[in-house]
Amino acid sequence: AYGNENHNHIICTTCGDVREMKNNDLLTASHLKKIRKFTINYYSMYIYGICSKCSHAKKMELMKIERQNNKEKSKNK
Repeated sequence: AYGNENHNHIICTTCGDVREMKNNDLLTASHLKKIRKFTINYYSMYIYGICSKCSHAKKMELMKIERQNNKEKSKNK
């Protein structure tokens, strides 16, 4: 975290894009969690997944492969 504020990141595992994310629900969940002999002041969280741009690109690539396979099947009939 930068300074003493809560800080969240979402990270695309395909392209590596990192974006900050603000979500007060995460803040509430972290402050409700009790840790024995520990008081939470702030937190930093990293959430990994696939961004919409990469997800769309993957879908388009799969559709292209499917069209090519369908063309090959049509030629072999």
